[in-house]
Amino acid sequence: MTAGEALKVAQQAAALLQPGQYFLDLNSVAPETKRQAAEHFLPGAYIDVAVMAPVPPARLQTPLLIGGPQAEAIAPRLQGLGLNARYGASTVGQVSAIKNVP
Repeated sequence: MTAGEALKVAQQAAALLQPGQYFLDLNSVAPETKRQAAEHFLPGAYIDVAVMAPVPPARLQTPLLIGGPQAEAIAPRLQGLGLNARYGASTVGQVSAIKNVP
């Protein structure tokens, strides 16, 4: 999907999510777009993920910053799956802003 479609796809996914499920948004979009997307989800269900380096060659070990109200709880779960994820912020949009700093 393109960055221009990210908000629309998030809105569609929000309608399908069940309580206790999470939507992890790995799109490289503006922090404001991530905040707008999060508004369509149950509180805490939207997780902002910033991919901090190119995926090849690190693949699953590519550094990920996790943001949002449930990010601190989700990061260890992703680590348990073998991902190089770490908690970055409690607010949606913050980790995307960190990634976009020149």
